[in-house]
Amino acid sequence: MKAFSSLVVLCFFAAGCASDPGAGRLAQGSHFARSAVNAPYVEFIGDAQSIGLLNYAQDPSWQCTICQPSATSTQLLAALPAVLAKKPDAIHILTGAYELNGSLSNPLASRGQVPRENIQTMVTMIQAAKIPVVVGLLPPALSYTPYYLNLGLQDVYFDAPGPLQNTIPPLIDYYDAVYAVDPQPASLTAKDYAVMLPLTQAAINSLHAAEPQ
Repeated sequence: MKAFSSLVVLCFFAAGCASDPGAGRLAQGSHFARSAVNAPYVEFIGDAQSIGLLNYAQDPSWQCTICQPSATSTQLLAALPAVLAKKPDAIHILTGAYELNGSLSNPLASRGQVPRENIQTMVTMIQAAKIPVVVGLLPPALSYTPYYLNLGLQDVYFDAPGPLQNTIPPLIDYYDAVYAVDPQPASLTAKDYAVMLPLTQAAINSLHAAEPQ
């Protein structure tokens, strides 16, 4: 299911059913007020995969205030106002794994309609708060099929026409990165996080670097 390798996409939409344990202001159109010496404060919105990524990264400026090991996008959307109130420099969204299944027996779940719509709502709320946001594509896994959710997100944001281009959040292609080292992990492990982390760091750094000095 290597469907994303031909896309040159910076995507921040990773989630996977990983069981492992896991102020300045930057806005799209604004800027980081913190100096380059001080790392931006980033809030992560997600489930066990986000928790595992943060545990692997060991970056004290990255927080996962509302993360829960098996959180759904609906639960995370409901908790989002608590994150917005903290006024982070940026927000990373990585969710959907616990709402997908591995077959087409449940078309709604297999195609990821609920998490896609919830993610779109989160992005809209975050952008309205003038906080930059990045979204990760789900990595591969044995327990779910991320193809349709990832493709749907790319259709919504990467291929958005005309003026919508100005509202597109960066997408991180965690799918291809993990697939290259672990095509169908039962859960994410250190070797998976090792390839995900540089993409996370690059995306966050690019938000800062893109701002006028």
